[in-house]
Order: sequence, then C-alpha cells, then structure tokens
Amino acid sequence: MQEIFAKDPEFEPAIFVEQTREQARPHATMLLRKLHSEILRRGIFTPQQVIDEHEKYLMCQNTPRGHVALIIKQTLHFAMFLKAIVNLGANDYHKRLMQEAARMDFIGCFAMTELSHGSNVMELRTTATFDEKTKEFVINTPTDNDIKVWIGNLAKDARYALLWARLITQGKDHGVHPFVIQIRDSIYHKPLPGLLIGDMGMKVGYQNMDNGFLRFNNFRVPRDTLLSKFFQVLDDGTYKTEITSKTKRLGFFLQTLSYSRILLGLGAANGNLYANIIALRFAHMRKQFGVPGEPERPLASYQLHQYRLLPKFCQAFVIRFSVDEILQYYITMKPQVVDPTKTLDFLHAICTFTKVYASTCAHNTYLEARQSLGGFGYSYYSEMYQMITYNDVNLTWEGDNKVLLQQTARYIMKNCNRILTGKDVTDQQVKYLKDIHTDKAKFVAKIGDLDFGEEDLKLEDILEIYRVFAANCGFKAMKHFTKGLEEGQDMFDVYLNSVPVILNTMAIAFGEVYYIEAYLRRIAHCKDAPTKRVFEKMGLLYALWNMTERAGDFRNENLISSDQLSQAKDRVLSLLKELIHEAIPLTQLPPWEWYNPFAHEDFYERFLGQVVRADGAFERSRIWKEMLAPEGEPQKK
Repeated sequence: MQEIFAKDPEFEPAIFVEQTREQARPHATMLLRKLHSEILRRGIFTPQQVIDEHEKYLMCQNTPRGHVALIIKQTLHFAMFLKAIVNLGANDYHKRLMQEAARMDFIGCFAMTELSHGSNVMELRTTATFDEKTKEFVINTPTDNDIKVWIGNLAKDARYALLWARLITQGKDHGVHPFVIQIRDSIYHKPLPGLLIGDMGMKVGYQNMDNGFLRFNNFRVPRDTLLSKFFQVLDDGTYKTEITSKTKRLGFFLQTLSYSRILLGLGAANGNLYANIIALRFAHMRKQFGVPGEPERPLASYQLHQYRLLPKFCQAFVIRFSVDEILQYYITMKPQVVDPTKTLDFLHAICTFTKVYASTCAHNTYLEARQSLGGFGYSYYSEMYQMITYNDVNLTWEGDNKVLLQQTARYIMKNCNRILTGKDVTDQQVKYLKDIHTDKAKFVAKIGDLDFGEEDLKLEDILEIYRVFAANCGFKAMKHFTKGLEEGQDMFDVYLNSVPVILNTMAIAFGEVYYIEAYLRRIAHCKDAPTKRVFEKMGLLYALWNMTERAGDFRNENLISSDQLSQAKDRVLSLLKELIHEAIPLTQLPPWEWYNPFAHEDFYERFLGQVVRADGAFERSRIWKEMLAPEGEPQKK
C-alpha cells in the first residue's frame, strides 16, 4: 500500500500548499477515487473483500497524514455508508448498491443530523410516509428547522445517501429508521426532483470537505430503499419487526455504528501522538537561555517544559494502545454487533468513551504543543493550526462530547444498580465494581499503605486507586439518583441534575480504568526488557500525573492522603527527569511522515525553505501605487 503513496507524485501530501476550497475539494475526491482504483487494480482487495472485510480495508492503508480530507471522505463512504448497508440491508437493491459502493462507482454520504436535532437522534423530524397505493415512501422535511445539515460528501460528491428518517405507516410513527436513497442522477450529477442540496459554506476547518444540507419535498422512493434486515413494511403498510421497542431499535442501529467511533478515536489518538512527537523533538533541538558564559540549553532540559509535554506524550501512548485493543475486541464481537438479540452494552460504552476521551485529550495536546513551539507554533508549517482545526469538529460530531459521555455513564449506573439489587454485573470488564462494593475496606486499606516514593511502585498499584475511585463515583451517583426518586422528583430531572456533579466524572473514571488495564496488557507483550521498562515508567507517569491534576476529585473521595499526594507529585517530577531522554527513541516517524520541518535537527533551514517558497514571498504589495500616493492625489502611472 505504501508503494502507491511513495511512487505516485499525485499522492505527495499538499499539506503546505495554499489552496482555495474550490481547489482542495476536487483534489481530495480525485485522489480518493484513484487510490481505491489502484487498490482494486493491484488485487490488494476485491470488491467483495471490501464488503466482507471493510474494517481490514480501512485499517491497512496507513494513508499519510497530509491527506486528512481523503481519510474522512473514505471513512464516511466505507465505514458509515457502506457498513450500514452491509449490516442492515437485505434485498437485491441493497446487495447491488453494496457492490457498486465497494467498487466506488459512486460516493455515499450519511444523512443523520438535522438543523434542530444533533445528539438527540430519537427526535429527528424528517419523515418517510408509506403510500400503500404506489408502494413508495414519501420523504418530507416538515420545516426549515428539520433540514439535514453538516452531511459530509453531500454538497458536491455524493450520489447516494444513507438517510435517517421517521418511518410512518398506516398513520403510526415507528421511530427513526435507515433508508438508502439516490439523491443525484447518474448522467449529469444533478439533484433529483424534490430535493434541495446545498453547501454549508465556510467552516473553521476542513475546507476541503464538502459538508452540505438537504431538504425533501414529497420526494418518492421505492419501498426497497428501507434497510430491512430486521424490519419490513408489507404491501398494506403493516409494519413487522423483531425489535418491538423504539428505544431498543434505535439503540441497535447506533450499536452497529460503534466502529465509526473507534475510527474517530484512532484518528484522534494518532494525531495526538504526532503532535507530541513534533513538540518533543523540537524541545530537544531548540536552545534558549542558560548559565551566563555557557552554551544555551535545550528546552527539554527545563522541568517546566518537561511537565507540559511528557505526561501528554505518555497519555497518547496509553490511548493509542487502548484503541488498538478496542478495535480488536470489536472485530471479535462483530457477529454479535449485527445481531438484534444481543446487547453489547460494554462495547457501546467503551467506544463512546473512546471518541470522547481521545478527541478531548488530542484537543488539549494540540493547544499545548502549539504553545510549546513558541512563535513557530503559529506558523502554518508547524501543522499545529491544521491539527487544532481538524480535531475541533471531533469534539461535537457523532455527538457533543459532554452529552455523549452520558451514554457511558448510563452503562455504569446500570451495573451499579444490578449490584445493589443483588445481581451480577453484565460484563467481566466491570467486575471490579462488585468486588469493591463487597469489601471496600480491604481496597481502601491497601491504598492507604501505598508509598508513592518507593522505587518499586507499579502501575498496577495506581490502577487500584482508579478502580476504587470509579466505584465510589458509580455508587454515589446511584445514591443521589435513588434519593431524588424517593423525594418524588421526575426521573428525567433527577438524571439531568446528576450529570454535572457525578456522572461525567464517573464515566471518565470508568474509561481510564479500562485504558490503564489495556495498556498493561499491551506492554506485557514487549520482548525487549529495556523498552518494556520505559513503557512501564510512561504508564506510571500518566497515571500519577492524571491523578495529581485531578487531585480534588481523588481527595474528595478520601482515597489518598495529603502526604501521598505530595509523594505522587514528587514522583512525577523524578519520572520526567528519567523519561525526557529515555522516550526519545519513541519519537521516530515512518519515512512518509517526515515532511514537518520541526521534526528535524536542521529545522531552521527547513522552516526558512518553506517560507521562501511560499506564493508571493518576495512580491511587493498589490496596492503599492495607492500606498505611495498621498490621500486624495492621483496615483502614479
């Protein structure tokens, strides 16, 4: 796959080339089509393999970072559009579209979000009403507030859409269902009658993505457009389904989309790691200040600089290793993902957390890395601007992060409630909740005996603190919830009033427990002892730093003493001193990622080289004549 990127000059990343969105969008689309054509031509994948193994297809490409728009367009088409048809489609029409989408005969989009509804998918307003006479669905946008918006690939490229609309038959609303519909003709690529398609305009980032809006006006589609593997509409409008509850139906739909959240988390994790690598390499090469009369010292030698970068570098590895494990877990559980009789609550909860945590941590890293580069970080050539703006949308698409985290919180609440009512937990991954509830005193005593200054302190020791913290948050939330109900408050209000106080903190704690566990499992396979020792220190630094940064939460639960907190802070500083040099081998980049000037020892020369090659670098002002002429006097000829 790397041969395609390395040998074809068209695939050289244009990351430092100034382009208008009118230039950038067609370029990204043509590269995507060319890449897929090359993959099929070389026999790397067949169309059927793309259908059957689309996860493998997307994961094996290692598309260079400079092609972010290509990656997003590819993800929307294969991981969201095609994957939904594969998981939920049943008839010949769906099978034909699978083959055409796998060949990329057209580009698809995923039309869910509406102007007035984003995170609250259950309340989407677009309607698909079954006409018993013509056996068609009539799709309408009730009001301007219900227009589909922010749909990637829609504005210019998509010919088909995976549409989410309310299914109405015999006058009854069956809730939101998926349809796959053609939206542009196959000859002139124009919107079909009954559709209004437009561009969302300028955005903060992703100018090379054609996000669009879509409005329906009595738009008729065949009955076969309903993705009908688990529900059907008969000739007379009778609705049949294996999943009778609207809520469970929607939950099943969204469960099948967990993979897109993993991909989003993976992309954020990779970007996070990359920004950390650039900032750390720069810190070792950039020299400022020092003892008078002696050479200036590298930024990396200063404790303040170490503290702002190294913990986030370690955090990036914890996230990356964890996302890898979650991806493998998803692939293992894939048959159950598309089985409506199975409830994969843990998978949904951890995928949701991954999207939230990976994108939020990346956001924080980008801001810190950009500042750590000083004025260079403000340059387009540092890539910090691109990474900040590209990741910004990750905080809200697929759901606003702080709202989305409630899905993870509900999973923990459910298990805490089961424990309190004498039942077992739903998944082994949260068995520690029951263990701690059964004998909390034992765990608390063990934590109280920890000496954070001991040389043999292990990440496993700190993991116990995180587990008890997560359990405390979970059972405290249940206590708060139960008290509200006993006082006669509405369940909805009780839940909402718990969110800012406990639930999101609880959800983050749960996710961090799993991430530390996954990190430990991953580094256990490291065969080289010195390298493994570095990874152990990195995991310990992450866990201690994260705990001290949120000392108020941990102290509020009476998990660690003031003395232990002081020990933890001192240990963080000692680990910084050790790892600032030991971690350098982990900042190596693959050859195709070496285009950032600040990753190199000669970054001054490379940076200046980019500057002087920029368009108009040495041109005089276009209004130089006006500038020379005094106000009110004629310009020079």
